[in-house]
Amino acid sequence: MRIHYLAILIISFIPTYTFAEVVRNFDSIITINTDRSIQVEENIDYDFEESERRGIYRVIPTRGINISGDIRSLQNGTEAVQDINRGLSDVTIRLGDEDIYITGLNQYQIQYPVKRVIKKIKDRDELNWQVTGTEWEVPIEKASATIVLPQDLRDQVGDKLFCYTGISTSTEQNCTITWRDNRTVEIIANTRLDVGEGLTVAIGFPLGTLTPATWWEQNEVIIYRSIAIAILVLGSIILYLVWNRWARDPKIRKPIVRQYEAPKELSPAGVIRLKTTYSTPVEISATIISLAQQGVLSITELEEKKWFNNALYQFDLKDMPLHKKLKPFEQKLIDILFKEGRTKVTTKQLEDEQISSKFGEVYNTLYQDEIQKYYVNHPIILRSILGVVGTLCLIGAFIFSIFLSIWIGMSLLILGIFSVIYAAYAPKRTEEGTRVLEHILGLEEYIKVAEKDRLQFQEKEYIFFEILPYAIALGLATVWAKAFEGLITHNPDWYHSNNGVIFIPTDFVSSIDSSFSSSISSSGGGSVGGGDGGGGGGSW
Repeated sequence: MRIHYLAILIISFIPTYTFAEVVRNFDSIITINTDRSIQVEENIDYDFEESERRGIYRVIPTRGINISGDIRSLQNGTEAVQDINRGLSDVTIRLGDEDIYITGLNQYQIQYPVKRVIKKIKDRDELNWQVTGTEWEVPIEKASATIVLPQDLRDQVGDKLFCYTGISTSTEQNCTITWRDNRTVEIIANTRLDVGEGLTVAIGFPLGTLTPATWWEQNEVIIYRSIAIAILVLGSIILYLVWNRWARDPKIRKPIVRQYEAPKELSPAGVIRLKTTYSTPVEISATIISLAQQGVLSITELEEKKWFNNALYQFDLKDMPLHKKLKPFEQKLIDILFKEGRTKVTTKQLEDEQISSKFGEVYNTLYQDEIQKYYVNHPIILRSILGVVGTLCLIGAFIFSIFLSIWIGMSLLILGIFSVIYAAYAPKRTEEGTRVLEHILGLEEYIKVAEKDRLQFQEKEYIFFEILPYAIALGLATVWAKAFEGLITHNPDWYHSNNGVIFIPTDFVSSIDSSFSSSISSSGGGSVGGGDGGGGGGSW
């Protein structure tokens, strides 16, 4: 019991520290100009307390407004180190030196111009401005705003002046409005603003009080939206016509007829290339198994797969039969695996040598040797053109969104995405290529349902090894292996195990998939309770 009281006594003497941060005061001076723009000056007293930070950042949404002029800032009365990032829908201002950490109370001042912010609403022009924003990471103890009018407009404003506190959609008016003189009005929040809360002001002017908006200013949003719609519609039509003319395959006949044999004219690597149009490391894995079946090499399991370690395999090059002639891409793969005259190599050696950087030659030769004749044009040509168009659209989306119109930016963004999608389906196969693709899809269907027909495979285990490279290429090796579970009674001639384990298809497929993938592809391969402005900030 004495120990218990002693522990409490000791704990009570341990000093506690609160590393909370808070905005002590947020005061904004909003000067309204006759040209319908405003100049904003934010004075922020930010207390880091004991926390060590570099400075603060301020995020100001730019949806429907324009903040493209000079932004200036001070820190404790001197020019601040600032970094400005103009995004698609906001401006982020980061203040502080990346190499200097500060604590305690610091005073910041941010000045920036805002255009297109006073909007015409039926019978009046209105400024609806979120003074503090509602996205600060810390509470704001005191918040206020001073609105400076371009002339004596107190009588014209009359009852068209409001303030709101709370979340962005709040109608709570826990704030005080005081006219200092006929041109200056002060708004003060009567309560502390917690995280997610802010202060908003709305002030209306009779039409004609401020300089009337030009025809362009009155119709700017409609014009930009119309241009954006036109760009999107016309661009989409052009992209479709290009795809339909140069990228659309002949129609695949349905239903797909199940095929029990692989296409005779294609290797396993060629099958997956014609189906996906892209080169992938699985082409190498499937080709290695195919070469083993052809008697060109043998595979020996030196170590079983354990926990997080892949199985270790060794490939041995056999004497090439005189009548045997490899395809050009197969020969290139053999030359890479068994370089400098060696006749054996392990998957660990291949991983250490990072040989995947050399597989580009195999991929290119495979295309020229087996695939090229099945395409109208080289897949990379139209894909590259559409890729460039998509990139230009995305760059244009960024530029237009920041400097002109987010509507046009969004239309270009959508077109850019469409271009990328079309690029993925760009290569157009010939009629013959489409018929071969149908055969591949039929073989794929056969492999998928093979387990249901496993009784038909009795005494036909050779079928498993015949189709296995194609199943690996199509990503269906495990499905194919399950169909033969228990039917494989001995190891194939090209496979050996130092542990004397009988060939188990599912274990073998899983093991080579993870082992080959590692060794082969190791180096390849953000007018009520709302308004403009707002945003928030915090420390960094």
